[in-house]
Amino acid sequence: MAATVDRVKAATRDAVKRGGGVMATRVRGGGAKGVLPRGEREEFYVAAFLAEFGVAPGGRGEFVDVMGERLVISDDMFRDKRGRFKVKKLGHERFVLLAADTVKRPDAIYETWAPGQKARSLHRNYVSRWAGADGNAFDMLVVFGGAEEWRGVTAFSPEGDYVTKRAKRNKQEIKRVYDGGGKPAHGSASP
Repeated sequence: MAATVDRVKAATRDAVKRGGGVMATRVRGGGAKGVLPRGEREEFYVAAFLAEFGVAPGGRGEFVDVMGERLVISDDMFRDKRGRFKVKKLGHERFVLLAADTVKRPDAIYETWAPGQKARSLHRNYVSRWAGADGNAFDMLVVFGGAEEWRGVTAFSPEGDYVTKRAKRNKQEIKRVYDGGGKPAHGSASP
């Protein structure tokens, strides 16, 4: 498994170079990650995300987030309800490395749930802010949810204050549980 993950990471580095070495930088907390070029197979992008967590393609792993929550890492978040990959939807495939970094080092984590749902069926929304090569800033959002374990739901680069707007539109409660400063947040509902 480790050899497979190493091969995927090497292929990912090569793809970033082939794509012109485009990097995005963290607005908070420093660091940079490669933006992958278009044109690869869907499985390539999914494998690149999984490799960031030491998970081989088709595998399943676990990651403990900054709040101590255990997250299931698998290709589920990149599949639609029929089981087909959706990673290339709207060009989101290019940002899978940023999505992985967002889970590892979020600027904020929000919990959203509709009134009346069980606590474990809520969503954990991991948000980070990036600046592209052109200097324009954008957010990255990775969502986990589930009734018995935190499983990946989706990952993409939304426009604007997506988490708060979605919660308001769906009449969901929202709570900021992490503020990027290394400790839990208390009650704030804006990114």
